[in-house]
Amino acid sequence: MPGRPSAALCLNGDLNPLHSDPGVAKRAGFARPILHSQCTFGITCWAVLQAFCSYDSTMILSHQARFSAPVFPGDTITVDLWQDGNVISFEARVIERGATVIKNGKTVLRT
Repeated sequence: MPGRPSAALCLNGDLNPLHSDPGVAKRAGFARPILHSQCTFGITCWAVLQAFCSYDSTMILSHQARFSAPVFPGDTITVDLWQDGNVISFEARVIERGATVIKNGKTVLRT
């Protein structure tokens, strides 16, 4: 289909040109293509796995987040985590822009 990115550019199967076509991204109001939210979500899950689960994914009952700003490929993401019992709360920020990109993140660990 003309105007669509090739599957090679979209390894997760999402052919949304917002993630690969600078012209589409600009028309949508972004300076350049944005990172897939799946990637940002995965980074926060990895942070929980590393900090609280010794990389044992079976410990996670649920993982949820609210996206609050876009992430661009190449941005450096930092994740702040707080534990209250079996609930891990988190926020993610892009260091270069000081932008909070995920708010109200919550992971529930199995008890």
